[in-house]
Amino acid sequence: MFQTYRPVIAALKGIGHGRILVIVGNGPSHTEAPLERLKGNSRIDLMSINKPDKRIWPTKYWCFVDQNQLDRHRELWNSFTGTPINSGSVRDRRPGQVIARHIAGIGFSKDLQAGFYIGRSSVYSAMQIAYFMDFAKVYIFGCDMTAVNGKLYPWGANPDVDDRNRKARFEKEADSYMYAAKHLNEMERSRYVFCSTYNPWSFLQFFSRLDQKTAVDTILETASHL
Repeated sequence: MFQTYRPVIAALKGIGHGRILVIVGNGPSHTEAPLERLKGNSRIDLMSINKPDKRIWPTKYWCFVDQNQLDRHRELWNSFTGTPINSGSVRDRRPGQVIARHIAGIGFSKDLQAGFYIGRSSVYSAMQIAYFMDFAKVYIFGCDMTAVNGKLYPWGANPDVDDRNRKARFEKEADSYMYAAKHLNEMERSRYVFCSTYNPWSFLQFFSRLDQKTAVDTILETASHL
């Protein structure tokens, strides 16, 4: 099945050249950003992670890597006309879907045709997708990796993972992000901007960072110069 979808993956290579990608994860801080202002900008592509934000839906891309996300959002899946990007653990198939092989362990894949490392984080997978697509700048919202005002998600609890277990998993996620921080060169790292004032993990010292509340202004300004 993976071989069947390789041509679809190949079509993504370099498609983001000279453009901006905004990845919207599910950490609570993304709700503090006026993301709706990014819709309709001809130089900006949007990618939803797992549960989409209604303010910007439908986005051009939608990344999730487990079947539970599809089952939970099947109505959105059935009407989605953009490009879903999934791992092979997502069983449903549809035209235009991108299925990438999950590579076990810790790493950072620059070639989506070989697969990607999930690193316990769909956002981390999306960073590798963005690299393969060659976006000039990648802004990441909702990658908090901690509780914000007592919540790990803006809607409350994750039905798949107990909050206590989810907090423990952040350390493992941080290991993958630190791998990227240490193995991407300075120019490669400069593509990625984390838009969260809450994320406490040390890998962020290697990446650019913006306040989620004001990042949209920076993104629009950057887009105006592309």
